[in-house]
Parts: sequence; C-alpha cells; structure tokens
Amino acid sequence: EDQEMRRSHELMNISDVMSLTIAAETGHVDYANPRAKEYYYSSSPLKMENGEQKALNLTDIFETCIWENDCERAESWSCLKGLNLQSHPLEFECRKIGRMNDEIDRWHRMVFVPCINPATGSVSLFLNEYDISQLKQTEGDLTAANDAQDSFVASVTHDLRTPLNGMIGLSDALIQDPRCPDYIKKNLRVIKTTGNRLSMLVNDILDAASARRNTLTVKHEQCDVAEIVQNVLDIVSP
Repeated sequence: EDQEMRRSHELMNISDVMSLTIAAETGHVDYANPRAKEYYYSSSPLKMENGEQKALNLTDIFETCIWENDCERAESWSCLKGLNLQSHPLEFECRKIGRMNDEIDRWHRMVFVPCINPATGSVSLFLNEYDISQLKQTEGDLTAANDAQDSFVASVTHDLRTPLNGMIGLSDALIQDPRCPDYIKKNLRVIKTTGNRLSMLVNDILDAASARRNTLTVKHEQCDVAEIVQNVLDIVSP
C-alpha cells in the first residue's frame, strides 16, 4: 500500500491537474500537488499572512472563485458543505481570481470527491481542478463569430428581399393588366414564380440561422400540389 501511495503522489506531482486533499471536518488542506501550490501559494492573494505562509483551507479555496451573484455563491457553498461519503462527486465550473501574468480570464472546472484519506483514515474531500481558461476563450470566440455571421445573413437577406419584392409586385401588376398579351403574361408568370422561389430561399437562409439559435418555429399549412407542380413545369419548360 505504501508503494501504491508513493506512486500516486509521484503521478500527482507531475500532473497538470491541480489536486488537493481537504479534511472534511476541519476544512484544512492536508496535501496539495505542485500545480495547486503554484496557484494557491505562489500566485494567489492568499499566499501570505503576516509575512508567513498561510495554511490553506476550504474557505480560502472557495474565496478564489468569482460568482455571478450571491444566490449562486450560497447554493454552491451549501452543496459543497453537504458532501459526505454517500454523495456523488460535486462538479462545477467557475471563474477564478487571476494571476498577474494571465492573458485571459481564468476558468477552472472543480471536481470534489468525498473519500477516506488513506494517510489519516479520516473523511476527506479530494479536489481536482482543471484549467479550462483556453476552452472558455474559444467558446467565447465561437459565439462572437456565430453572432457576426447571423448579423451578416440578416443584412444580406434584407438587401435581397427589396429587389425581389419589386420584381414580384411589378410582374403581378402586368399579369393583371388586360392590355398585356397572353404570351407575355406566360413569361411574366414564370418571372413571378421564380421570384417567389428566390424569396423562399431567402426565408430558408433565415430559418437556418434561427435553427442555430434554437428559435425556429415550424408551421403546418395546406398547399396546392397541382399549383406547385405547374410552377416547376413553367420554370423548367423552354
């Protein structure tokens, strides 16, 4: 068992994941691997107290989290304090107090696992912290890119609709004019049908943008199949 414990400590010492063991009863940190010490002791505002190294505890770790509001903070703390050996691991993502050399907002995924500390035999919380700052930065960039794309699509489709509506309206007016010869009316109907089809394609582009935002509304309407077939024949006929 001693050999397995040494191996476990060796693996945690070289891991990029921040690992800590916290006594459940007192909240004191019994063990922190080098990655955790680098953040909590070397670069954190909690690193010194009266010129000496401060003993880290669960409250200090919690205070490095930046919460959206007091309600979220209180709920997270309540869930954390309610952990016991029968509890499932508690996992949440939160923004953390940054270090001076951080170029982007620091985000961590924190996983608390209730367990028995083999070194002390007492109930403890095993904490793994994963730095997901780059992932959050990428998600933000993707969201901004999608918003820019949706804005571009909305602008382009608006510019397309304006001339299409004019073409469709003018064609319809000429079709209704009794002075217009029948052979010209046939061509005008093709122009009108094609314009309506293009207008539908523009609407499809807007629907695709709505589908990405999960705001697409599906409507069930009756249609004239014979009219649709005739419109297709008018378009493809010479």
